Amino acid sequence: MNNKIIAVIVSILALATTVFGQSRSRFGNLSTRGFVGTGDFVLIAGSIIVGSELKTVIVRALGPSLGNFGLFGTLQDPVLEIYDSNGGLIASNDDWRDDPYAYQVQAYGLAPSYDSESAIYDVVPPGNYTVIVRGYRESVGLALVEIYDPAP
Repeated sequence: MNNKIIAVIVSILALATTVFGQSRSRFGNLSTRGFVGTGDFVLIAGSIIVGSELKTVIVRALGPSLGNFGLFGTLQDPVLEIYDSNGGLIASNDDWRDDPYAYQVQAYGLAPSYDSESAIYDVVPPGNYTVIVRGYRESVGLALVEIYDPAP
């Protein structure tokens, strides 16, 4: 029997504001760090967008930049995929500068530190979404997936 220890760290940021004397909060970002293996051993994050309006999101998959924080064994070339609730692939990226809206990622100050990291800027309708991080050519290592709501 092959036993493995899997550690996952999840961080959720809610932004608080006061409007006309009422305190309100909204989603800021979600980040999850974990090990990306081969095959089905991927890093997964999910998001549910509610309401009736389109929502701007920025999704990132980082690997090499985690080394800047003293982490070893990082995923050197993360590949990012976003799926809708029907399992349909709606966006994917390998190397963030290759995304047609990379300039938007930069404009929000969310450009990854390394060109081999992934980022997607998209405007999506309300619904359930799954984000998957894989290693390019079945590479393995520690990665971070982030989902941002860049709206003010």
